[in-house]
Amino acid sequence: MSLRASLTLAASKHEGSTPKVKCLRKDLESAIKACNIEENDAEIFGKMFTLFDKTGGGKVDYRELLCGFSPLVNETLHDRLLLAFELVDEQGKGFVTKIEMR
Repeated sequence: MSLRASLTLAASKHEGSTPKVKCLRKDLESAIKACNIEENDAEIFGKMFTLFDKTGGGKVDYRELLCGFSPLVNETLHDRLLLAFELVDEQGKGFVTKIEMR
């Protein structure tokens, strides 16, 4: 399973009444282990999680986190950009509104 798929699955379990789907730090740690991510990369992902955790509560919007990870993914530039836009396109319409970009 990919890191994206693991985080998406974990975030869907936390989808409550808030409009943003959350990813907990423990979800990231589990996904990193499941995907056999190297220790150096795991450390970078952990630091990025801290940067995205604006409140210090141990949870972040998983879409924002994955967008942040997208430049680090070992894919072509096209695939990394596609990943970022798919995550922002919350309604799956194939385009991104100004509100979604914010």
